[in-house]
Amino acid sequence: MHIKARVAGPQNKYDWPDRRLVRQLVRSSRVSLAERRSRTEVEDEPFVNRLNTLVTFAVLLLAILCAGASFLDCFHSPAVQANVEVLKVNRFRRQLTGNDEVLLTLNMSIDLQSAFSWNTKQVFVFIAAEYETEKNAFNQISLWDLVISDKHHAKFETQVTSKYLLIDQQSSRKEVDLVLHWHAMPITGRMILGRSLFRVSSSPRPTHSSSRHVNSLL
Repeated sequence: MHIKARVAGPQNKYDWPDRRLVRQLVRSSRVSLAERRSRTEVEDEPFVNRLNTLVTFAVLLLAILCAGASFLDCFHSPAVQANVEVLKVNRFRRQLTGNDEVLLTLNMSIDLQSAFSWNTKQVFVFIAAEYETEKNAFNQISLWDLVISDKHHAKFETQVTSKYLLIDQQSSRKEVDLVLHWHAMPITGRMILGRSLFRVSSSPRPTHSSSRHVNSLL
């Protein structure tokens, strides 16, 4: 007796899923996924555009304010009042290299309040000795400096020893100018520079300069 095994399967070609239908389902799933992604991107675009517009407007506004502050400083004309004189020569000696080394005591009366404005961050001021020699047409040696960050401290009278030594490479007598330089550093915009000139009749000497005063040329 023969028993025929029956394998479960489709009785005809219509029992299997249609390949076209499967492909359509796959395509529709892909399209729906792409639509979701595009919707997400479209929803994110307004936020990015608003942020970009806000940053651009802020940068433009800051540039306009900086330009306006710099323009208004062009009409600011400081009237600095100052007087500087040499009270005495504390030390005068010849170095081993042959250069003259001088330490001075300065008496100064300075009013830099007019150098401050609403756009001023601080004022840097320094006193320099300037003179000409046969070797160099221009020599500048800083003797004292100060950073003033407040208008209320911009007017003062004091006697100070020079913070830096005056070292001269030539020992010949010469005309020396004491020059007060001041640089007004703004919060934004260009720096305002100024100077006031004072003159010494000759280079400091230990026997003659201890009581010599500097006359203001202003």
